[in-house]
Amino acid sequence: ALGTSNDTLKLNPAGLAIQTRYAIELNYAWSEKYKESRATASAVDSKSGPVAGGLSYELLKSDTEGKTKNLHRVSLGLGYRVGDMFALGTTIHYTEGNRDTAGENEDIREFSSDFGLLIRLSDYLQFGASWHNFVTSQETGLSPQHIGLGLSGGGQGFVVAFDTKLDISQEELVASY
Repeated sequence: ALGTSNDTLKLNPAGLAIQTRYAIELNYAWSEKYKESRATASAVDSKSGPVAGGLSYELLKSDTEGKTKNLHRVSLGLGYRVGDMFALGTTIHYTEGNRDTAGENEDIREFSSDFGLLIRLSDYLQFGASWHNFVTSQETGLSPQHIGLGLSGGGQGFVVAFDTKLDISQEELVASY
């Protein structure tokens, strides 16, 4: 529901346009539990024209309990703000690499796409919704369909946000928040 960083390319592409900015970000994360490293480089521009754009590259490597992953993901996002209160966006992802599960190596090449919207309800309250992987080229399990919903409130220097993810790829609706 915030849309203030380059993570909007993964979380809600409407956030590309809702906050006017030019930003370059480099991120690295390590998960000891999953023996997973993730490195991301991204750039977002919503100042140069009426359509905001973003590009990111992500490298994901993991090796836990005989399961390995080596994946590269490129994402291209576009967002458009309608007035001061509403924005729409979409992101197209291409994932390539391989994973090895129980001795079986699988090459992966997959396209997927997300759609999002953000609505500023007031200067201090914002609502966001996204539909992740509404289009996917393969069923690899890497891009399950899910809906994201969020609400944020606050102003300069203080923000409270609540987000939930509804997994719609399974028969039973599973929510996390």
